[in-house]
Formats: sequence, structure tokens, C-alpha cells
Amino acid sequence: MEQVVNDPDNRNNPMIQEEKKLFDGGKLLTPSFVLKVTREKTIDVSKAGFSIVFSGSPRTMFEAFGDDKNRGLVDILDEQYGKENALFVLLDIDPGVATYSATRTGGYARFAPLPSCTTMSTSIKLARFAAVSCAPGR
Repeated sequence: MEQVVNDPDNRNNPMIQEEKKLFDGGKLLTPSFVLKVTREKTIDVSKAGFSIVFSGSPRTMFEAFGDDKNRGLVDILDEQYGKENALFVLLDIDPGVATYSATRTGGYARFAPLPSCTTMSTSIKLARFAAVSCAPGR
């Protein structure tokens, strides 16, 4: 997203300039903009023959599943990579665990050992989802 909103070629695009104001102000970009850019980039990466991994996306149901006018990221991933190759993981980490882990690693929570976690998976709208929940005592 940063690359798109800061691209000099987009200086005269009013929609992107509105998103840039949000980005520069530390606010979340609109779900419709995120879906549009993510969808386009996903197709580009797939057509180039590469795999893709997202971190923090999709962040809304709209980004994941779209609506009557917009195809969501799940459909794009299924189309580009095949339903059997798309896996979604939600890390549900208790804020206390994340803070504890971050303080042990100088802010790099992703490298910290986490307490035992429970894992569950479900199927929603023909997509594959796994959830990992980490909280004290679990």
C-alpha cells in the first residue's frame, strides 16, 4: 500500500491522494481501496508464476469476500492458485501474551516463544481457515 500511495505517478489521482492522507496520518486505508490494490497485485504475482503470503490481509469481511459488485480476495486466490492451495490462518493472541513476548525480545513479538495454543479449523464459504488462539492458561 505504501508503494502505491507514494508512487509519483499517482500524484494526480484524487482517490489515491485521499488514501495517502489516511496513510500519512497513521489511519487504516479504506477496505475498498485495499481490496482493489490487493486484488490487482495478487493477480500480477500469480501471473508471474510466484506464490504469495499476506500478513494482516484481508482485515475485513469485505476484503475477504467482497460484495455484489466486488470479488473478494478469497475468490481471487482460489481462481489464481486453486482452492486446494489457499490457506488462511488467524492468530488470535491475547494482548497480555503479545506484550509479554514483545518485552522479552525487544519488540519483536513474532520471534518470542508463545505459551501453548489451541488450534481449530473450520470451513467458511468454501475457503480453508485455521485459527490459532494464544492466551494465558491455554
